[in-house]
Amino acid sequence: MAHLPKISVIIPAFNAEAYLAQALESVLAQNYPNLEILVVNDASTDNTATVVEQYAKSVCYVENSKNLGIAKTRNLGLSMASGDYIAWLDADDAWTRSHLAVLLPWLMAYPHLQVVQGLLQRQLLNPYDASYNDFGKPYANVNLGAMLCRRSVFEQFGEFDAQFAVSEDTEFWMRLRAYSVEMRVVPHTVLLYRLHLQNTTLPLTIHTR
Repeated sequence: MAHLPKISVIIPAFNAEAYLAQALESVLAQNYPNLEILVVNDASTDNTATVVEQYAKSVCYVENSKNLGIAKTRNLGLSMASGDYIAWLDADDAWTRSHLAVLLPWLMAYPHLQVVQGLLQRQLLNPYDASYNDFGKPYANVNLGAMLCRRSVFEQFGEFDAQFAVSEDTEFWMRLRAYSVEMRVVPHTVLLYRLHLQNTTLPLTIHTR
């Protein structure tokens, strides 16, 4: 059997008890044998830790002693990761079943590619802004959960900027674009971006070539 690279999946979580189990189930459903799943609990005040306990055999878990914010929490996950590739999933989103089957072959087949990204599909979880009326249409945007990156991307271009309370992923993506990092967007839906009243930001749409 050919070598299967280790993929570290980093899931930052803050007060995510309502969604985290579905996020974890979507990663475990990939049926990929060389996964490292890392959940970083940013000092949640709900039952996020109890949810993770149900997956103790499959998940590496750490809890911040105080709330550090999303950028520092992502960076802590990075410091724990040992995979050849880095994948992300926010605790309130979910991967599609074909997520890794779509993205991983591109990085394995094309050594020059550093980041590969699929499409998102919005999923409405409770009453939301009625102006968002295209929930069923997949699209490409800046969302780490739709990306798979080589570990070398973070080694070369650094971690997330802790000055950003939100949109730290957008800043990182713009940094990669500024350095002309080789990326590829593939036309397959790999992430369910789950909209609910606790979302801190809405996604920034990008254009594909």
